[in-house]
Amino acid sequence: MKTKLLSIVAAAAAFGLPALCNAQTLPLTNPSFENANVFSLDNEPEGWHNQSNHQGVKRRSNTDSEQAGFPITARTGDKCVELRYNDNLGFGNGGYVDITTDTLNFFVAGFPYYDPSYNWDGGGIRVAAWYNIPADQAINDVVAGIKVRVKLSNASGGSSAQDAWAYENGGITGHTNGQWRQIEVVLTRAQLKREVIANSTLGAGGYFTLPPNPNRIKIELFRFNPDNTATTGTIYWDDVEYTQFCAGDFNNDGVVDFFDYLDFVDAFSANADNADFNADGVIDFFDYLDFVDAFSATC
Repeated sequence: MKTKLLSIVAAAAAFGLPALCNAQTLPLTNPSFENANVFSLDNEPEGWHNQSNHQGVKRRSNTDSEQAGFPITARTGDKCVELRYNDNLGFGNGGYVDITTDTLNFFVAGFPYYDPSYNWDGGGIRVAAWYNIPADQAINDVVAGIKVRVKLSNASGGSSAQDAWAYENGGITGHTNGQWRQIEVVLTRAQLKREVIANSTLGAGGYFTLPPNPNRIKIELFRFNPDNTATTGTIYWDDVEYTQFCAGDFNNDGVVDFFDYLDFVDAFSANADNADFNADGVIDFFDYLDFVDAFSATC
């Protein structure tokens, strides 16, 4: 391993450092839910869809008619989204309840999905959102969080119906005492590629072929009760964020600098999974060369 490290350090002298490169924020429509979907009869936000068709999913405002019974103030702006279980109001029992970007954009030719773009040759991604659970509406009987689905490409440039891989951060339960808190999912380039390839015919999964490569990320804000029993409580969501980092931004901090190089060297020397930069299942000098190419390029 020491030989590997010395080889990398020696090779690094042949390359100049790149200029700082900011993370690339890719299109995410209506992240704060301020705009309504004009085609929706259920007051869904533009660019979002109540995939679960649950009556307790709704777009709320700071001054709407439910303010007296279930008051809420959006974190920013005037709107947020509510995911509620409350059997007393006829919203049904448990199950999976969500709002997602997996909906068609009828304003664009070809009707692509609103799922934001993903560059297979780019860097890692970050998805974050703010949530609020009032103290008197705790969700102790369910879990909630963010699910990120990497979607396969299709000819129209939107998402297909098939996931290439899905990752979930479902750690939310209880309440926030009415305060807004943030939850995030951060996935490295190597992790994304490794998991997708494993599910393809190139790996053990064999569910699909590559290429064409995934080109969309489906974002879901969800709550889930597995036993389908009556539940109570409410979680509110606001201010969703989606970013794909530059390929050379190894530590996913939003800039490409020498810390990325040092972090890669550390991971490479430790044979860490994220050092498999080209996701071929082997950590070798080709990973170093591919990383240097990405590190030296502009985003």
